Formats: sequence, structure tokens, C-alpha cells
Amino acid sequence: MKPARSLLYVYAVCPRLHARVDLTGVAGEPLQIFAAAGLAAVIGELVRAPRVNITAFRKHDAVVRALACRFPAVVPLRFGSCLAGTEDLRQVLEAHATPLRAKLCLLRGRVQMTLRGVDHGCGRPAKSDQDARAATGRAYLQARAITTVREDEVPSLAPLLPAVSRWVRAERIEKRAGIVSVHHLVPQGCVAAYARAMHRTAEAECVRMTLTGPFPPYAFGRL
Repeated sequence: MKPARSLLYVYAVCPRLHARVDLTGVAGEPLQIFAAAGLAAVIGELVRAPRVNITAFRKHDAVVRALACRFPAVVPLRFGSCLAGTEDLRQVLEAHATPLRAKLCLLRGRVQMTLRGVDHGCGRPAKSDQDARAATGRAYLQARAITTVREDEVPSLAPLLPAVSRWVRAERIEKRAGIVSVHHLVPQGCVAAYARAMHRTAEAECVRMTLTGPFPPYAFGRL
């Protein structure tokens, strides 16, 4: 009987480490460090990909949070990031070494805060309507540029953003099912000041919002 083929579950990428990682992963597997291209991937060896459920999500998050507490910079990977073996992982690290190093520099000493509110929309027409009106290539590009700008607008939360801009090092905006999420990358030592300013301004401007964090910088770890 052939032994079951294992998968590598990749939790995060860090600068090259000279320390052991005495943690366990989503399936209770001991975590290891795989080094390549001057980077270190924190991995676990699994028989199969983990099931998608809240328990597994929490275990994944616990690993990433523990790594973020121990090391100055961590690029967290999405839940369920699996590869067939170390050679595949080596190729990924080598192919993405430059953007990964840039992300590690950006994320060093910083955490994610997430602001959520209702997406009232900006009255933008559907893409199909824009495309239908764009009779020329130039008109099409102009229409797409306007759409891109509008997708970054958050009118329901706009009064709050200037109050915290001094602490924001990067921003990501997501809109889904009528909810807008604004993810901010903030220096770890400034979280309390950021939160106070956000809550104070929301009360003064009568803006309904939810502020959560600090988190590991999940929204900023995508390649």
C-alpha cells in the first residue's frame, strides 16, 4: 500500500528566520520553516487540504497572529494555501521574491484596522451601459478610468478618513453586498490613537460605522 501523498500548507512568508517555530497548525501538525530566495515560508505537512469551517479558520488565524507577535514582518497567506511539495514552494518564492520583499518592508511593524459601513453607491451606471456608450477606444478607456475612481469612493465613510490619515500607510477598499470595508495599514504603536480619532469623529459627524482590529495584515498580503 502506497503511503498517502502529503501537501504543504503555507501559512505565511517572513524574512529569513534563524529561530524555530514551536507552533501547530490547522490539523495539529508541527510547523516548519522552509527557506528559499532569502525568504522563509512557515509551513505544515498535511495528508489533505483542511475542510472549510470556522474551527479551521480560527486555527489558521491563531497561527498567523502568533507569527505576527514573534516577528517584525509577516505576509499572511489565505486560508487553504496548499502546494504539492517543496519544489513547488521554492519556485513560488523565487518567482515572487521581489514583491514579497517589498511587502515585508511595507508591513514591518504595522497592523490592519478595518472600518465598515453601508455602501450607498455613487450612482455609477452598469459597466454594460458604459461600454455601450463608449463608441471609440479612447472613450472606453475614459469610461473605465471613471469607473475605477468611483469604485474607490466611500461616501458613507468619507467624513472619517481625514481624521486618521496621518497614521495610514496603505489603504484597501472592498465593496460587497451593500457593505464597504476600508482596510488601513497602521503602525502598531499608533492603534490606540487611530481608534480614538475614528470613534471621536464618527460621533461628531453622526456616521454609523464599525471599527475592528488590530489584525494581521491579511488585506495587504495578496500578491
